[in-house]
Amino acid sequence: MAELVLRLRERELARVPVVKTRMTVGRDTTSDLVIDNAAVSRTHASVTYGEDAYRVHDEESENGITLNGRRVRKAALEYGDVIGIGKFEIELVQSWHEPVKQAAPQSKEAAKNVMKTMQVDATTAARLRDEAMARIAAQKGLPAPTPKAPARPQATSASSRAPAPAPAASSGNNTLMLVGLVVVALLAGVVLTLLIAR
Repeated sequence: MAELVLRLRERELARVPVVKTRMTVGRDTTSDLVIDNAAVSRTHASVTYGEDAYRVHDEESENGITLNGRRVRKAALEYGDVIGIGKFEIELVQSWHEPVKQAAPQSKEAAKNVMKTMQVDATTAARLRDEAMARIAAQKGLPAPTPKAPARPQATSASSRAPAPAPAASSGNNTLMLVGLVVVALLAGVVLTLLIAR
C-alpha cells in the first residue's frame, strides 16, 4: 500500500493510506486528504492507481499543482515524488502492499437487494448484542450484564423435531424489528472497538 503524507514546512500534518483507486485532495471535508486552507480548491487534485501505476491529476483547481517543483496538469507518480499545492507538500510513500482495487459500482437492482444479504435472525442479533455488552463490561471491570437473548436451543434428534411453523403474514414489522436489532448490534460493536482503541 502507498500513503500520502501531507507536510507544511517539513512538518508532517497528516498521513492517509491509499486504499482506493482514486483519492481526492482538497478543502472539502469529503476529500480523502483534507487541506483546510483558502488557497486550496474544494477538490484540488486527485491521485489515481491503475495499470500498476500511480498518477496525479489537477482537478481544474484555481492555483494548480506542481510535481517535484514543476507545474503539471497530470503526471505519473513514483514513490518519493512530492506534489505541491500552494505552500503544502504531499509525498507518495511506500507501505507494505498495493491498494485494493475498487469494486465495480452496484447495479440499482443489487442495491435494492442489500437487505437480503444483511438479514440476521432476532435471536442471533440479540446474542451478538449481549456478547458485545459483556465485552464492554469486562473491559471496564464491571459485572457482566444479564443476557437478554433467549438461550440457544438444544440439539434434538431428527425424529423428535416438529415441523417449522409457517412464516407470519406481516413480515413488515419483523423486518423493522430485525433492522433495529442489527443496528443495535453494530453500534455495540463500534462502542467496543472505540473502548479497546483507548
